[in-house]
Amino acid sequence: MRLLTVLSQRVWLGAIFLIATFSSNVYAGGGYFSIGYGHVAKQTAGAVTAVAEDAYAGASNPAKLTAASDQIEVGVEFFNPHRKAKRTGATDGDAIYNFSSNSRNSFFLIPGFAYSHQLNNDVTVGVTAYANGGLNSEYTDTTGIAGTNGNPAVWC
Repeated sequence: MRLLTVLSQRVWLGAIFLIATFSSNVYAGGGYFSIGYGHVAKQTAGAVTAVAEDAYAGASNPAKLTAASDQIEVGVEFFNPHRKAKRTGATDGDAIYNFSSNSRNSFFLIPGFAYSHQLNNDVTVGVTAYANGGLNSEYTDTTGIAGTNGNPAVWC
C-alpha cells in the first residue's frame, strides 16, 4: 500500500512539473455571462447552485428560494473591460490592412435586482432581474477594408 502512495505522489509531481513546464499564457475576457449574480455568487466565484443565502438564488436555482426567506436586494456592478482589435503581419500591398483599434466604450454599470417572499413553509415567490449582454464594442479606427466598423458606408 505504501508503494502505491509513493507512486501516486510521483505521478502527481510529474504531472504538475509537465504542466508548469509546457503551459503557455491564456487570456480570456469572462465572456458573455457574469461569473455569478448577487454578492454571494460573486464572493464564491459562481459556486452557488446549492447555496441559498440571498434573494439572487433564483438566478442559479429557483428551488433555493424556499430557503432564502424574505429578502430584497438591489445592486450595481462596475464593469471596465478592455477590448482591442488588431491585425498585423501583412506585408507589401496587403500591409494597408494592418491596424489596431481600441473600443471607445469602456465603462459600464450593470444593474441587478432580486426579491423573495416566503408565503408558507412550502411556497416562496421571487423575482430575479440581472443583466447579460454584449460589451457595446465600438471601434472608430479604420481597418482599411470596405464595409467594416471604421468605414461602414463604403462597400465594394
